[in-house]
Amino acid sequence: VRARLMGERPGVAVMAEQAAGEILRGDLLRYRRSSRGWMYIYDLTKQFPAAATEGDRRILKNFSGFEDMLAEFDDLAARSESCADAKSLVELAALLDDALAGIPEYLMRNFGPSFQTEQAMEEIESAVCTGIHEERKLLFTDGLSADAYEGSEPRAQSLRASRDGNLKMLQEHEDAARQGIRSIEQAFRNALSLRSEPDVYRADHGVLQNDLLWKVSRCENPQLFEKIVRQEPSAVVVELLIDASGSQSVRQSMVALQSYLFSAALSRIRIPHRVMSYCTYGNYTVLRRFRDYDDKSEADRRILEYRATSNNRDGLALAAAGLDLKKRREEHKIIIVFSDGLPNDMVSGRKREGAPEVYVGDAAIRDTCFQVRKLRREGAHVIGIFLGEDGELENERMIYGASFLRIRRAEDFAGSAGKRLSETLLNL
Repeated sequence: VRARLMGERPGVAVMAEQAAGEILRGDLLRYRRSSRGWMYIYDLTKQFPAAATEGDRRILKNFSGFEDMLAEFDDLAARSESCADAKSLVELAALLDDALAGIPEYLMRNFGPSFQTEQAMEEIESAVCTGIHEERKLLFTDGLSADAYEGSEPRAQSLRASRDGNLKMLQEHEDAARQGIRSIEQAFRNALSLRSEPDVYRADHGVLQNDLLWKVSRCENPQLFEKIVRQEPSAVVVELLIDASGSQSVRQSMVALQSYLFSAALSRIRIPHRVMSYCTYGNYTVLRRFRDYDDKSEADRRILEYRATSNNRDGLALAAAGLDLKKRREEHKIIIVFSDGLPNDMVSGRKREGAPEVYVGDAAIRDTCFQVRKLRREGAHVIGIFLGEDGELENERMIYGASFLRIRRAEDFAGSAGKRLSETLLNL
């Protein structure tokens, strides 16, 4: 009807844009309460770009990588214009419900199968999918197989383009990357006393020191021996979490490079560490594991498969990753989060009254702050690596306090960023 009226009466187009603006600004139809509603906002934003808000425009960016799902929605929207009656519209809406119900299988096709058992997932989700994350789901995956990167299909081409772009960034900054790895390695050595020389102190047993024998019968506690203690790297474990939301797409290769530098440096000094990225699509937060705690250094290269898409629930990712970290036996547990200080899950809203509030703005920041402080109370050290714009810098300070640093380029590690990392680690 709208299409026909716009053809017959030019003024209707202006009225339609005004109506779309009222819906997008005021959410008169409560679209932001469900994933399906956000698909309609996506449709309105495409048709009336001048009426969209800043947050609505960001939706288009965060849907990157899910073009086939959007194409199916566009097809259903186009077919709805030819529906003759209400029954036809209801039948068409059922097709959309079927498409949304297929999101878990869709995610496995695009991110990879889960490496967790069903029982393990039930236990994890019951522990962390609470409060503002109620009714949300998790997918833990090791990514897609090598075959997914082969062929001429759009998905394979997109995967190869992301990986090749990340690899090109590493190759173009090869010298800076080597220096960055050395700087990060030294920062950890300095802070955690992983020095090549051992700690030596006086004791009542150990290696006898002949020059101290004069103390015999002269001193009450002569301590004639020296004890040599080496701080083992195994006393430390690190969790690297990488924000893989669509807002990172403009700096995707730099995020991949910086994450790789950290992982490579930790491998050089044999500190066990796990590297995972996180993003949220629909009701699912996907945690993609690039390497596990005790993997060999060859696994670091998998980080170059990093790609940014969709939204992000930082608090839920922190809570989920923290479960495994707390089980580790190492005394010092460190979590390093690479993010833009903008936790935001605009698409996945609430479906009914009384459900948790939408994960945007202050609510999302409060939850991320809560999860960081909870992990610190439980004994973990949490550090933020800020990768965002100036406007989100205050969010990063609120979330991580003084334990964060900003790194814009790989070359920064050789200068102020490397020094700042050492200071941050020393203050843990």
